[in-house]
Amino acid sequence: MKHYILITKTQDGEHEYLDRQLFAFDGDPTDDKAVLSDFFMETVTHDEWCGGYQVDGDYRIYYVYSIKEIDPNHLNIIQTYL
Repeated sequence: MKHYILITKTQDGEHEYLDRQLFAFDGDPTDDKAVLSDFFMETVTHDEWCGGYQVDGDYRIYYVYSIKEIDPNHLNIIQTYL
């Protein structure tokens, strides 16, 4: 399993938030839908109007802002600080 630093952008009405977290993922990191579905542990739906993704029952829109693979040699250091 590969580890990544994942930055998600949340669109909440007029407000936007960026959140950074350590994320373990086995899939294709360029597939935003798969990344967000795994992150939320729920299926996400693509929103045609704004281009982001929604979790069922949630009005907010989510995007993968950035995803960067972590070198396995650096994982322990990053886990210490995140």
